[in-house]
Amino acid sequence: MPQWYPDEDPKRTLRKWVVDRRTEGWSIWRIFLRKGVYSRSTISCVAQAGSRTGCRYRAARIKIYAGTIRCALRLLVASAPDLASMTQREALLRIADWEEAGTFGGRPAMRCGDLVLVTIADLHLYHDSVDRETEAELGTRPELVVFLSKHRSESRTPSLTVHPLGNFGPADYGGRPATLVPTAPDFMTQVLRGVQREAAGLGYAVTFEATHHGPLVGVPAFFLEAGSTETEWRDARAAEALARAILGARPRGGALAIGVGGGHYVPRLTDVALARDVAFGHLVAGYAVPLLSEAMVDQVVACTPGARIVYFHRKAIEKSTLHRLEAAFAARGIESAREADLAPLTPQQSY
Repeated sequence: MPQWYPDEDPKRTLRKWVVDRRTEGWSIWRIFLRKGVYSRSTISCVAQAGSRTGCRYRAARIKIYAGTIRCALRLLVASAPDLASMTQREALLRIADWEEAGTFGGRPAMRCGDLVLVTIADLHLYHDSVDRETEAELGTRPELVVFLSKHRSESRTPSLTVHPLGNFGPADYGGRPATLVPTAPDFMTQVLRGVQREAAGLGYAVTFEATHHGPLVGVPAFFLEAGSTETEWRDARAAEALARAILGARPRGGALAIGVGGGHYVPRLTDVALARDVAFGHLVAGYAVPLLSEAMVDQVVACTPGARIVYFHRKAIEKSTLHRLEAAFAARGIESAREADLAPLTPQQSY
């Protein structure tokens, strides 16, 4: 170690480590991610080490991270075999400023603010534990994972959809049987509202889908999809609408809820989310209602963090089943709410 980096000085030792990593080609973001915090010491060392590695980052650019704050990370996952996923990836890279933040699975990981965009070689439905993989490769476990995906339906209706992950029954398309993934109600619902705004006039239906399929992830996650045919998967305008929605989404702290009842696209729950100050976590379609055992209700509640209410599409549920489920949720501190109980969204709040 050179004389100007004595071992007994931890800060200078850190600066030597930063110099070595920059010499190896590490980006600033990768250094911060490996440390897990944006600390004053790390920032200072990066700034001071810049001249010794020929890097052009000025201290002024780094000062915005001053203070010790946790390294928040929201992970966006593109899947190489999925055409719509890659179209969304291209749109994200096109309309925002990204910086390389290391590698993930041998491919560049790109960072923009608290968003990190990675690309996997396989289909995301079956790519379990991407949160743990991110921690191993980038040094930080994400707080949220958003999977960019195509949507396919028999009706072939042009659609932009958002939905939570997990299986109430068998795991026919990834994940684990009778296992749900944690949700991000506020962020997911804000993305839905953003998609409605950004895709206005493009001729797409904008809707939730009920909770379904894999992969298995240990942190809050949801899918963002474009479909339902190859025409829509290639549509750059739709992909840019989805990209702007995810880039502009800001959680707003309204009521958090669980939604139950209706078809796969849970139209009633979508309408309520777009009109009322409520954010939905897990969404249970009518076909999954018979699978809501006591143990599964426990999972729905546990995987919708912060939920205090449950909204039922009452006309789509048999009265005896409705009463059973109301009692089951009430026993867990989750009260049933009607639309009239929920404050309306103002135009400003929906943005």
